[in-house]
Amino acid sequence: MNLAKEDYQWLLLGGLLSVLLLLFSATFGAYPLSYADLWALLSGQTQAGASYFLFWQIRLPRLLMAYAVGAALGLSGAGVQGLFQNPLAEPSLIGVQGGSMLAAAIYLVLIGPLLGSYSLWGLPIFAFLGAILACLAVYRMSTLNGRTYTASMLLAGVAITALCGAFTGLLTYFSDEAQLRDFTFWSLGSLAGSSWSNLLILLICLAPAILILLPMGPALNALLLGETEAQYMGWNSQTIKWKVLFAASLAVGASVALSGSIGFIGLLAPHLIRLWRGSNQRFLLPASAIVGGGLLLLADTFARCLLAPQELPLGVLTTLLGAPLFFYLVLQARGRHQLV
Repeated sequence: MNLAKEDYQWLLLGGLLSVLLLLFSATFGAYPLSYADLWALLSGQTQAGASYFLFWQIRLPRLLMAYAVGAALGLSGAGVQGLFQNPLAEPSLIGVQGGSMLAAAIYLVLIGPLLGSYSLWGLPIFAFLGAILACLAVYRMSTLNGRTYTASMLLAGVAITALCGAFTGLLTYFSDEAQLRDFTFWSLGSLAGSSWSNLLILLICLAPAILILLPMGPALNALLLGETEAQYMGWNSQTIKWKVLFAASLAVGASVALSGSIGFIGLLAPHLIRLWRGSNQRFLLPASAIVGGGLLLLADTFARCLLAPQELPLGVLTTLLGAPLFFYLVLQARGRHQLV
């Protein structure tokens, strides 16, 4: 990534803090674990019992899932903001979340009753396909004669999101009580169903997105100067656009499919980094992933513990915590003109 030595040091520190945060979060929950219990589990001294099953089969995959989803949302948010050259942009603007919600509603209200049963993987698969189809529709609508227009992409994303929202509302209106309950719980966001198999699927989807987005820092820095300037510097703006759009859709689509709708992480994580270290995309992209992972890990810990043994909907909690914090950051930055 060709970063300054100080940037590498900050990223390394962020990685170490993430590991400490994972260990800290592992001790909290309806069944708390002491640090002695945690050490015994990690060192292999405890190899059976309730705490062993709880930690290795339930809590650890959930913690890793929370960090991975948060990192995906943070990284995608930074990429989309760089693409649109707008710090208020977020992945939902390109229609990904709207497409996921509509496809999930189609599966629960139409496909499931036609098949006579609901598959365990049906909902996440449909949600993921919905996200990809919405992304392709936005890309197709904003491309003319081989050139993709950023403003048209933004407008197409807004239109697709609104259209998907309208059809989703129509489907929920005609759904029965059980379908409405399933869709509502999924759309509120939760990591309660996390497992090692879910985590593996998520990482398989995230790997190409990360490999595409992380090296895009220099290209997005050039794009901030304008498409014409980026072309003079040797970057193909068309290639930058479809790469960022595809990678962000892949990462967000997989995350939404497996965890439901989770807001504000993709918007807040890049903002925190930008206010602290500026808009250098070389640093902003990996740092946003680290901060996004940490934020969602903390939010999920609160969701598990505040009303234990009941859980708060994760998507609701991230919005309740994220919206006031984002508003505060906007007010702080307004006087310093750091939002542009």
